[in-house]
Amino acid sequence: MASLKSLSVTALRRELERREKGASKLQAQHAKLAKRLAAIDAELDDLGVAVPKRRGRNPGRMPGRRSPGRPKGSKNKRRGRRATGDLTLLDAILKGVRVGTTVSPADAAVAARRAGYRSRSPNLAELCAHAMRSGGAFSHAGRGKYLRTGDKRPLRKRGRPKGSKNKHRSKRAKNSMSLVEAIVAGVRSGATVSPAEAGAAAKRKGYKSSSPNFGMMVANALAKAPMFKRLGRGQYMLKGGSPAPKSKRGRPAKAKRRGPGRTKGSKNKVKAKSASPTHAAVAATAGA
Repeated sequence: MASLKSLSVTALRRELERREKGASKLQAQHAKLAKRLAAIDAELDDLGVAVPKRRGRNPGRMPGRRSPGRPKGSKNKRRGRRATGDLTLLDAILKGVRVGTTVSPADAAVAARRAGYRSRSPNLAELCAHAMRSGGAFSHAGRGKYLRTGDKRPLRKRGRPKGSKNKHRSKRAKNSMSLVEAIVAGVRSGATVSPAEAGAAAKRKGYKSSSPNFGMMVANALAKAPMFKRLGRGQYMLKGGSPAPKSKRGRPAKAKRRGPGRTKGSKNKVKAKSASPTHAAVAATAGA
């Protein structure tokens, strides 16, 4: 761009007009976005959601400086803050609409204002529609129509829904013996059994379990137990003279850490320590 000294007065005026037009467009866009942001803040405030703080200094004038706003001597009254109360939007709608009446969201907004609900949100009708859909006191009677049926729906306790066919899950049964002990107690020595037969034998000896995967648990226990030998697919034989291992309660003990030295299974022999000379031998050598 040429320097200002080389430009004529007419060119300078055209440049100033161009910049002023761009500034006016930015100001109009800023005012539009600020209005939209204020409407969103009002909706969040009506829903009870805390508006996040914006970056920058806190609102209000700085000490010794007049904040921008109404000019000095203006007769426009100061805009007050939003009045807050204990009446929620749904409570105000229920207070202003009788049972059995069909209303639209706009009618519900008018009834809520008559009942004492105050809001500056331009989308109050949409907020009323959401409140009537989720409150439980209105039923949808058509497009944009809601029928007042009763009071608010009470909050349900956590748990299975009403009419659910899922049975209440019982607590895990406590057994005095482990699964392997119950199987060994119910199977004769040298007998060949399948996981289903081993599970039936364990239950005959008093082992209790309501697990739907009890057969898989028995098969896993037979595969890991040292007193059972696998003969084929789904066949296990109890070895003779193999007592059942005693199950230990609690957490298993930690294995001792191996000290530094030869690795496990190493064929290198332990290096013998060199014999250190005794004090008598050192004295004899010094006398000689």
